[in-house]
Amino acid sequence: MIFDEAQQAIANKIENNRDISKWRDWKWQLKHSVKSLDQFEKLTGIRFESKERDELLKTFDKFPLSVTPYYLSLLDKSDTISLVPENNERLQRRDNNDG
Repeated sequence: MIFDEAQQAIANKIENNRDISKWRDWKWQLKHSVKSLDQFEKLTGIRFESKERDELLKTFDKFPLSVTPYYLSLLDKSDTISLVPENNERLQRRDNNDG
């Protein structure tokens, strides 16, 4: 059961099926988790500039990306960075582990 247009749009991009009955199935959600920046951009329609992409990919080396379609559907497209640690957070984490 799909609840809103954002969920329907994401579901249609994942599976070419108008009525995805497994949207509420946690196994389906995990199976279709977004694990790459390319997949994130494809499903959300958000495009990152080259420099920002490079920084995000460095961040994903330390903190792997994994977002279920449901959580992706809740994303405020004007605040995409809320899903991923920013570069300074990545550096701060490394500094805190040093000692």
